[in-house]
Amino acid sequence: MDQPPVDLVVIGAGGAGLPAALTALESGLKQVIVLEKRSRVGGNAAMSGGFLFAVNSGPQRAAGLEHEPDEVFRTTMAYHHFDGVDPELVRLWIDEADASVAWLESIGVAYRAMQGKDLGVEPSGWANHPGSFVRVTDLMKQRVEDLGGRVIVRASVTGLVGDSSSGVSAVMLDTPDGPVTIQTRAVLLSTGGFTGNVDLLNEHFADIYDEDIYWTDAKPLTGDGIPLAAGVGAALTGPTALLKENCYSFKTKKNMPNRGSTEPRSLWVNQRGKRFLDESQGFINASANALVKQPGMSGFALFDDALIQQIIDTPNPFEVELRPGEENPGTWTAEGYRATLRDQLSDPSNSEWCTAADDWAEIAEWIGSDPDVLAATVATYNASCDEGRDAVWAKDPSLLVPLRKAPFYALRFRPLMVDTAGPVVVDRELRVLDDEGRPIPGLYAAGSLTSGWVGFDEHHFGTPLSWAISSGRRAGAAAAAGVLTGSAANSAS
Repeated sequence: MDQPPVDLVVIGAGGAGLPAALTALESGLKQVIVLEKRSRVGGNAAMSGGFLFAVNSGPQRAAGLEHEPDEVFRTTMAYHHFDGVDPELVRLWIDEADASVAWLESIGVAYRAMQGKDLGVEPSGWANHPGSFVRVTDLMKQRVEDLGGRVIVRASVTGLVGDSSSGVSAVMLDTPDGPVTIQTRAVLLSTGGFTGNVDLLNEHFADIYDEDIYWTDAKPLTGDGIPLAAGVGAALTGPTALLKENCYSFKTKKNMPNRGSTEPRSLWVNQRGKRFLDESQGFINASANALVKQPGMSGFALFDDALIQQIIDTPNPFEVELRPGEENPGTWTAEGYRATLRDQLSDPSNSEWCTAADDWAEIAEWIGSDPDVLAATVATYNASCDEGRDAVWAKDPSLLVPLRKAPFYALRFRPLMVDTAGPVVVDRELRVLDDEGRPIPGLYAAGSLTSGWVGFDEHHFGTPLSWAISSGRRAGAAAAAGVLTGSAANSAS
């Protein structure tokens, strides 16, 4: 005998799926199942440090950091040239970010205003290094189960039953015990991006894809939700975006090059030996857009020995320090990075991504640039430092430090590809739309699988995780309302 349908099946137990399931349960649904193909929950969010974009959240108000949401919206839309983004979805993550922070705090996750980021918050009371957010996704999983939901891992979904007119009525999956079909009143797709799918990366980002660029540890993010949505008539016409960060030195996971390449007092040049950006923009994610336009998608941070000593003695003014009394795991401490910087830059075993030399001609040879071009760039930069005015890039005068004392150092860096966005089309209630712009009954999507919330690139630090949580919560609430009122009608109802 067929089992009666459950209320909701959430596919993907990450930064969008778990908030969606938890919100659906909090909204009154009783039978919620979360399916995760991997052996544990968390998805891409589990690799995050937990930084969130937010406007006027409680921690920000407490720190006196208040902003006008309408102005944030206007600047965000202008940044994207009003192209490739859905204004209703942009408004969603701007307007609901504060509620998402409050919701996280309500389940036991403490936040504080983020150092150096007026539009951001960071975890409080535990180390905010990559991978630390896994404790939050584990907490969400436990709360889902406490409210009666089920989380099933090692469950690979093979297809959805339904179409764009009648809606989605069942989920087919493979489990260690064999194939299973789950009848359901609604389905919510939250399978993440496709940074682990080479074919999709080449299809959508052929001009950028390079296997030697660091693509995070996201091989399981293969875009599974795309064929699932397409199989029931969903529109896949939404724009896709590639979310990037500055900067990362090749595929090394050592923290030193990551911190070193974002040192604002260094001088940045490309492979031609020419400066290409105000170096203080290193912590602004959009600066990665400049980096991908450089030859070889590479940049080189240059230092002299006097600057190295200054870095050792004086913290980077934009550096996010772990607070006293918190976990300080190894090289993730800024103090540890500064203390070892000279030794690491000089270490021959690190020659793939850094070098030291007695003159700029040797540095030029390592970079692959014309030595005369590099020498002219350094001379022009030093003159700007002496004058106290950067006539080209208008770099903050306090960060202008001349490079004259040998040995000299160069650190190679490339973009860090963080995530993709799209191409599933949704409306403000996160209902999946068909090619005619009509909602498919009983089908919702959230997180990086969806398009329209980001266009050219991530504008504000922490937006992907903020969008995952806010869109997951909105989708979970919408799915619950649809099931409880019958508006998510499908053939399983």
